[in-house]
Amino acid sequence: MKRGILTISDLSGLCGREKTIKNINIILNKRESLVIFGANGAGKTTLIRTIMGLEKTLTGTIQFNGQDLHNHKARQRAHLGIGFCPEGRRLFPGLTVWETLAVSFNGTKKMRKQRIDEMFELLPALKIKINERAWSLSGGQQQMLAIARATINKPQLILLDEPTLGLSPIMIDQVMEIIGSIKNDGAAIIMAEQSIEPSLSMADVVVVLSRGEIIYKGARQDIDHNQIASMVMTGNR
Repeated sequence: MKRGILTISDLSGLCGREKTIKNINIILNKRESLVIFGANGAGKTTLIRTIMGLEKTLTGTIQFNGQDLHNHKARQRAHLGIGFCPEGRRLFPGLTVWETLAVSFNGTKKMRKQRIDEMFELLPALKIKINERAWSLSGGQQQMLAIARATINKPQLILLDEPTLGLSPIMIDQVMEIIGSIKNDGAAIIMAEQSIEPSLSMADVVVVLSRGEIIYKGARQDIDHNQIASMVMTGNR
């Protein structure tokens, strides 16, 4: 089998005691973006969390840069270069924007300042909120902060679980623009989404999940919005 930055082979996994993903095979190359579509309960979040090491692998393998991740906990995977932005953001509400980024950075104080400045250049809406606590931010600003936290250490692979959930159309466009900039900066991206637009425009590869299994996998140019919507609806029955 061809090897990419991430190679998932015959993966089945558990969420709690329930087998929720089955026989997953995915190859993701450097600087490539993969968007996973599916209805609620399709297995999107379980797949993302399993790649991150937060759910149990039942069978199969996950390799990152050729290294088997089977015995690696989530923190170890993060140190190898995998960033994670969970559904619901899960920020520490009492920390300020600056504190959230500072405690997430793995490096010297000098490097930390430089990297936080780089994040504020990418996300000027956060810079003006630098001393505001996470709980006081708008939903869109919180999502930007969650993405910044996931990317502060320049991971090679970033996992995004429904980053547009609950956001206004204008804010969705802004978040997608940010994700596009992160990809252009060199990161590979896996994004789980229910909303097909504008997520589809971000994809190099599209995967559709139904009941934990891949029912479609292909290049973005080979599928359109209506085809994806039909598969999501049909697979959810």
